[in-house]
Amino acid sequence: AAPGVALLADGFARSLDLMRDVKTSTAPIARAPSSVRSIAVELPFEPKRLRFQPFQASTRRIEVCATGGKQESRTTTVGSLEIAGSTVNWRWNRVNMDVYGEAMRESDTLLPGMVVTLLLEDGSSTYAMPPATLQRVTLQRAVPASVPLFKVPGRALALRVDESDEWNRDGSATDMVLESPAGTLRLTLDEPTGVLAILLQDPVSTELVAARRELEDRRSELSRRTGIARDIVAGEIAQLEQRVRDLQAEANASRVPLPPIPRIRGVDAAGRTFAEIKVTAK
Repeated sequence: AAPGVALLADGFARSLDLMRDVKTSTAPIARAPSSVRSIAVELPFEPKRLRFQPFQASTRRIEVCATGGKQESRTTTVGSLEIAGSTVNWRWNRVNMDVYGEAMRESDTLLPGMVVTLLLEDGSSTYAMPPATLQRVTLQRAVPASVPLFKVPGRALALRVDESDEWNRDGSATDMVLESPAGTLRLTLDEPTGVLAILLQDPVSTELVAARRELEDRRSELSRRTGIARDIVAGEIAQLEQRVRDLQAEANASRVPLPPIPRIRGVDAAGRTFAEIKVTAK
């Protein structure tokens, strides 16, 4: 599901004065297509030192409070979400970093993953969320690649691959295989770390990569051998070099153009996209 409006994460950026206290500032984080009546927030996790108050129609804002100091005994309003016509602004209040520094660090993790629901004056609603984190990956056949992109604090992301007439798709939200006449694309998501492993294979390329690795090992071994043992390793190297040439020729002759690889996304339970990977192949 695509968001109705984009959450402008830069609006959360804060600046410090010479005393390293947070300076008062206001910046837009979302712009709706028409006037906004009310707002609500969906947090990625329950914060320890921050509390989002209920929306107040009288002030047209949601205030955010923080605790700090010894045993979290002090409380202050660190910021607020405020409606101004069709715009939702984020306001930083003056904050003492010595007292509320831990709460500010928590906000760095919390705010970029927040989803804001906007109820418009015409009765319709939309939501704003951070733009998806995008990474581009260029694959070599039979050479694994990994993308540490699926880790969003407080949100469990599942693997989603766009439909494609040129790829047959099978698998689950963590393991997926895409088949085409030009090769097989394997996607494996490690949920605890958020790392997506990607491997593009075909039989000849897989064998070619293995032969090249063995050739490198033998060349390294050659420098450590003397006498008859060195002659034996040199003979093995000659055979492997020929094997690599034969496999490369076979790969060049049999390879068919790879169709465009579908868009790969990391989505939450509501189908909202928080990560996107665009993959091409050499």
